[in-house]
Amino acid sequence: MRLLLWLLPLLCALSSPAHAAHPCPPTRNNHDWSAQCFEGSGAARRVKAQYVRQITPKKAGVALISIEENMELVAVDRRGRIVIPGIFFTGDFDYPTASGNRGRFTTAWRADKGPDKCGYFIQSTFKIIIPAVYDQCTPFHDGRANVCTNCDRYCTDEDCHDSVHVGGTGFTLGRDNKILATAPLPTLDTICGGPGLAKIDKINRVLQCPPNPIPRTP
Repeated sequence: MRLLLWLLPLLCALSSPAHAAHPCPPTRNNHDWSAQCFEGSGAARRVKAQYVRQITPKKAGVALISIEENMELVAVDRRGRIVIPGIFFTGDFDYPTASGNRGRFTTAWRADKGPDKCGYFIQSTFKIIIPAVYDQCTPFHDGRANVCTNCDRYCTDEDCHDSVHVGGTGFTLGRDNKILATAPLPTLDTICGGPGLAKIDKINRVLQCPPNPIPRTP
């Protein structure tokens, strides 16, 4: 009985949150990190000094860390500095299989609107080739990507298999960051052929236009 009474506090301590999984585990284990492992904001965001020892850089001198709270994938250097924030890693055309070795990234997420500006980086070297100066960015395909400023992105179906950019100015970029084409984008009043025709699901950000009317038989 005495042994049980002695072991009980120890067992309770081992099962307490203090002994739960480390919020900032070694990066070589490929486990998510907590946002509490980081400090600063914007371009100054970095791993807190006491957790830098958990970083084991791999290729190109960086380690990849997924931040649990917002599922943000970041690349950090051996000093804990975030060199590429907000890496796109879902879909067929993003990291690690982006076309032409060019991946997308965004600057820090904002609680009121999600990701901020977007740009592109080289996947093999984690070097930024197009700074995050655009509001929306599509993946590179056949050596080109579509970006825009002062614009919004809307899905065209519930699962967002496709999307459109609305408002502002659109640009077509080449791999060397040259602007190949510039054009004003349709607005919500024009994209469906007239004002009031576009229907927006604000929660899922889905835009739908009414079906084309069936012509009557004469």
